Amino acid sequence: MYKLQPLFKSVGETPHPSCVYKMKKISDHFNNNVTENNGTDCDAQDSATPNNCEVEQLEKRWTEITSRLQRLQSELAAIKTGSSSGLSSFIDAGERNFQDLVIHASPSNPPHSLPLLRERMEKLGVPVYARTHVHSAIAGNKLLSDTLKSFICSDSRLERSQAHMAITLIWIKGDGEEPSLVVSPSSQAVAINGEANIARYLARFVPGLLDYENQPLKAAQIDQFLDLTESTAPLGSRGMKRERAATLQSLDSTLSSRKSLEETSNEIGLVDFVVYSALVNSCMEKEIGKNVRAWMDRCRSTVKQAVN
Repeated sequence: MYKLQPLFKSVGETPHPSCVYKMKKISDHFNNNVTENNGTDCDAQDSATPNNCEVEQLEKRWTEITSRLQRLQSELAAIKTGSSSGLSSFIDAGERNFQDLVIHASPSNPPHSLPLLRERMEKLGVPVYARTHVHSAIAGNKLLSDTLKSFICSDSRLERSQAHMAITLIWIKGDGEEPSLVVSPSSQAVAINGEANIARYLARFVPGLLDYENQPLKAAQIDQFLDLTESTAPLGSRGMKRERAATLQSLDSTLSSRKSLEETSNEIGLVDFVVYSALVNSCMEKEIGKNVRAWMDRCRSTVKQAVN
């Protein structure tokens, strides 16, 4: 039995050569018929046959399909390389890519990296609508300072409808609980737990926020630092004190020769923000070495600028 060739092998690939040849033969055949019958418009001329109309419709659909495939191929290439064109595609898509994010966090374990993440996304050209709310169950909690009540806020002139991302931070009851993220809360039931995983999600969603995917070695180094901040890891809220001491010593040695945990940059970055947040929430001042302390001072200064 004759086996039909697939029209496309996969998204982003060119049509099968035999398909192109057969489509051209069909088009040429019916175009010749149209010329012989002196047909000028299949809808306006009585002499136009149904076959002529079908050919025109096929050609129109063919053009639309190839155009769409070219756009998809460009978008996929941008995502793989993490280029600025990928960010432009994200921004131009508007409401199609709108993200409604809700983050629940405990006042005893604030996600200090969040204001920095919002600021970096806005610098990359992503309009972010951000607001902080307090759950009624902890309205009188003594840990809720004025700073926490306005922990993450966007420009008051930005309307939610103008944003490409909405972040709502809700302070909830739960001593030492990890922050959790829900995407599109009306439809998602499974939360993304942990400040490091929230940062990973945002970094993959917004091209340029973190050079994470296209350099495997660098990605492994980044993950090594982020993994230290998980709740039961050495720098996590439930980490073992002995393991934390060894980790802090290693960090102090690392920061003796550079100003950032990202080896290729001296600028405080996303990885620094997440690790800094874990240290603020889990470590005592006396546990921290001089190099880590100097690094934390730089992080703290950056955080204050973003919050104020």
